Amino acid sequence: PRGPCGHRSGPSAASPPRARVPFLDDEHDPSGFPELVDTAIECAPALNLLIALSAVPGARSLYEHRRIPSSILLDTLSDFGVWIRYYRERFGYTGINVGTLSWLRFHLQGRLFRLGRLQFMQGAFTRDLTVYRSTSSAEIRALAADGLTVDRRGLLLFAPAEARAGEEAWTTRRRVDHDAVYGNPVDPAGLIAREEVRLSFEEWVPVLQERTPILEIHIPQGGAMSPAACASSLARASQFFRDYFPERTFAGFTCESWFLGR
Repeated sequence: PRGPCGHRSGPSAASPPRARVPFLDDEHDPSGFPELVDTAIECAPALNLLIALSAVPGARSLYEHRRIPSSILLDTLSDFGVWIRYYRERFGYTGINVGTLSWLRFHLQGRLFRLGRLQFMQGAFTRDLTVYRSTSSAEIRALAADGLTVDRRGLLLFAPAEARAGEEAWTTRRRVDHDAVYGNPVDPAGLIAREEVRLSFEEWVPVLQERTPILEIHIPQGGAMSPAACASSLARASQFFRDYFPERTFAGFTCESWFLGR
């Protein structure tokens, strides 16, 4: 049988690549590569996959340098199989698109690791809120950023309020003076309150704000999302990053998923 590039399918006799691909980095994000969809270049998905696979030896070297067990590398790179199966089932041949190539670079750069049920990626906090902790009680309070459009229930609107017919909306405020910060609090359910609060700098210190180092949680395909499995994964991640990235400190975990809205 012939594969999508017109070559006979089956095991390849080619030697495995020995060096990582230098352009799988943030400066040359593969998501900006042209998507080769012309029928004359029908092997483009396989080419994208080969680009990703050619970076695996470099990933292995990174793991060895950090003394990270090879079992974690295998678990992390199992995502390749997830996306290969998805592309084959949806489009009928082997390979990945450039968007998936861009995603898999995090696995190959040593930025994302699968640890049990969940994946964890080193990142920086970029959300529209700041989290403060009380110095006396360890209570946590979150304040929304300035200028956000919110509906009457306290949910953030991603479209301008005037574009949503019949939607009663208001705008958050956040301001700082010499001894306190004022703003609209965000409750644990993610709802933003209209009534402003004042947090004194003598009592409250910021612990999570823009560019604070955090660990992003991603949910890979496969397996039950039981509380026990997730708790085990979170505990494992806390210990993993202390052991293998001791020079880095992370303020906490963040996660965005439609699962959380159900």
